[in-house]
Amino acid sequence: MILLTKRAYSLLELVVVVAIIMIILSISMNSISSVAGLDEKMEVKKIRNYIISARDMARTNSSPSKVCFSEDNIKIELESGYKFEKKFVHLRYDDVNSNRYIIKFTRRGIPSYEGACSLFFKGRRKSYKIVVLPVSGRVEIR
Repeated sequence: MILLTKRAYSLLELVVVVAIIMIILSISMNSISSVAGLDEKMEVKKIRNYIISARDMARTNSSPSKVCFSEDNIKIELESGYKFEKKFVHLRYDDVNSNRYIIKFTRRGIPSYEGACSLFFKGRRKSYKIVVLPVSGRVEIR
């Protein structure tokens, strides 16, 4: 006579499986949130590169350039007529004093008197600061 035995999971095995599932879910949630922050950082770097390219174009073309910011876009203009405009996707220009700001570069590529400044951008979770240094015209993210 063959005895039929039932095999069931013990409580300990179920707890271990649930713990493993929770660990996997927490790791995946952290990676998803870090991807959103990465998009914001990439956009801040692009804005920095646009300001640097406006400075370099002023040097190479020997004509003044300006970079205009509004709440949701950036516009680069050269005195010679070149224009470029780009909308922000993940960030918003955040200035308490005004809703628009202009950075002007001279023919030599240095910021004019009012060109050296600090720009503030706001993402979903973090705020970013881009600084245009006087005299050298260097652009830094802080």
